[in-house]
Amino acid sequence: LPPLRFTLQSYDSLCYISMQLEWTDEAGQRQSWDSWKDALCGCYEAVKLLPFNSTEIEVRFRSQPGRHKMRKVDRRRKCCWERGDEIISIAQEGPCPVDAVFEARGPLLHCYVWRARNLRSESLESWEYWPEPPRGPWPLPGTLQAASSAAPGPECDT
Repeated sequence: LPPLRFTLQSYDSLCYISMQLEWTDEAGQRQSWDSWKDALCGCYEAVKLLPFNSTEIEVRFRSQPGRHKMRKVDRRRKCCWERGDEIISIAQEGPCPVDAVFEARGPLLHCYVWRARNLRSESLESWEYWPEPPRGPWPLPGTLQAASSAAPGPECDT
């Protein structure tokens, strides 16, 4: 089964953004990751791959610098502010494909997740809203494309 992919990108580049993930691995241990501390992630984009059997996944977002938590919005009501921080929970009961894309916009103290979608699912979860979802797989962030170009893998002759 393919890994679970989580992608964050900035729509307008008005502030730096980061994504934090917490999940339970196959051994039942809680794991965490922060894109702000990952050298392969940029200031306006991040991507994280998790093993397909990861469960109890939580995704959080911050605007940088200062690690300001992004507030929750109602994406179906023109992004009206709601109470609390934006925390997206993905239960992952069994092997379900995830290719989650989150797009943030706004300035430092008013940045929010504007659009969100699991590109591998036909049914929408409560956190998903993207009026005209992108088609096909989401491209890799520029930092990973540059890394792949700088150090390409071995050529295979088949």
